[in-house]
Amino acid sequence: MEPPGHDDHAAPTKSAKASAAPAVAAGFAKAWVRRELPAQQWHAGVARWCEPGFAKLLTTTDPRNLPSTRVTGKPKAVRAPANRSAEYTVATDSGTLSVVLTDWQGTWRVTGNAYEPRP
Repeated sequence: MEPPGHDDHAAPTKSAKASAAPAVAAGFAKAWVRRELPAQQWHAGVARWCEPGFAKLLTTTDPRNLPSTRVTGKPKAVRAPANRSAEYTVATDSGTLSVVLTDWQGTWRVTGNAYEPRP
């Protein structure tokens, strides 16, 4: 039996506030459309919104190949924050950016994205 105060179980982490999720999706989208930046600078801009593993995957992205140059709308919830995840779409000048978020250590972080061009 463990003595009081000597619990060896991990302390629960606090949950990210649902109200903060749209701002993270918007911040990522604004950084994502900055294709005029050198790759290293572009990556630093998007990485600040991402979970570390996803940020690492984005190091292979050449921002010059991205289709959009500006955000034209606010994030719209596809899947509102629940069960530590959410998904938003953000309109851009050339299509729609989808942003997947996960509650990572008490803050919303981007863990995936997809782009659909405007027809």
